[in-house]
Amino acid sequence: MIDEMSHPFTFSLIIPVYNVEKYLEHCLQSVQNQTFKNFETIIINDGSTDNSSEIIEKFKNKINNLQIIHQQNKGVSHSRNMGIKHATGKWICFLDSDDYISNEYFFILNKYISDEIDIIEFNFETVVDNQKKKSDITKNVVPYFSNVAVWSKCFKKELFDNVKFPEGIIAEDYAITPYLLRQNRVLQIFDYIYSYQIRPNSYMTSKPKKIDIIPATQYLLTLFQNNNVIIKNDTKFMFGIFYHIFLCQFGKIYIFDYKTFYFYVKQIRTFLRHEEIYKLKYVMNNSFLPFKRKLLILIRMFCPSWLLYSLRKMKIGV
Repeated sequence: MIDEMSHPFTFSLIIPVYNVEKYLEHCLQSVQNQTFKNFETIIINDGSTDNSSEIIEKFKNKINNLQIIHQQNKGVSHSRNMGIKHATGKWICFLDSDDYISNEYFFILNKYISDEIDIIEFNFETVVDNQKKKSDITKNVVPYFSNVAVWSKCFKKELFDNVKFPEGIIAEDYAITPYLLRQNRVLQIFDYIYSYQIRPNSYMTSKPKKIDIIPATQYLLTLFQNNNVIIKNDTKFMFGIFYHIFLCQFGKIYIFDYKTFYFYVKQIRTFLRHEEIYKLKYVMNNSFLPFKRKLLILIRMFCPSWLLYSLRKMKIGV
C-alpha cells in the first residue's frame, strides 16, 4: 500500500514543451477545463525559442497546482524524467504539448484507479487536418501488441522508481513501455479521453530522421537485465517487440532510402535472431494473431522488398 500522505495529489500531469506556440494554448486550455481537480500539472519548458514561454505564463494563474520548470533544451526524455522527479501524485500521466485531453480526462481515470492495477490504457483519437480517427484498443493484446506511446496510458508513480526515459535516444517510448507493460497489471478502458495531433513539421513528419530503433531496443533489454528479469525464452514477448518497432512502426516513423532501409533490416534481424522469432513453426502455432496477419508477417520477414513495397504503397515511411 502506498502512503497516501506522501501523495497530496491523485494525479501528476507532465507536459514537456518545445516550440509549439501554435498548439500550446489549446493543450493548456484542455488542462484548465478539467472537471476533476485533484491533480497537479508540471510543465517543463525545454528551451523554447518561440512564444511558448509567453503562452505558459498566461496560464500561470489559470491552472491550479501548476509547476513550471524552465531549462535549456535537453530533449523530451530529460523533460519527462525531470517531471517525474518533481511529481507528487500517486499516478503519472503524460501529455504532449501539441495534443489535448478531454474535459473528463481525470474524472474518468479516477473511476478506474485502484491498488489492484498499475497501468490504465485508454482509447484516443488521432487528429489530422481536423479529421479525426478513433483508436480501438480492443485489438491490442497486452503487453505484446499494445500501443507503446506513454501518453496513451496512466501509470502508478512507483513504476518509475527504477525506470527512466533514455536520454539522447529518439523513440524513447519504445525503450521503456514494453517493459512496463510486461511487468505490471494493465487495465484497458475504452473511453476516448486523449486527442493525438499529427502536425506538419513535427519530428515525426519531417525529414531527415535519426534512426534509434537499435539503441532503443538495446535499452529495453538492458532494463530487463538490470532488474533481474529473465526473458530468454519469452519468445512471444520478443515477437511483440519486433512486431511493434519494426513491422508496424518502422515505416511510420523513419524515412530513408533503399540502401539505408536494407541496412536496418539486416541489423534488426541479427539483433533479435537469438530469440528465434523467425521460426516459421513458432509464428504459425501462436493463437494470438489471425492467420492473415501471420501470413503478412512471414512475407515481410523473409522478403524485405515486399515490406518496402507495402510501406510505399501505404505512402508511409520509405
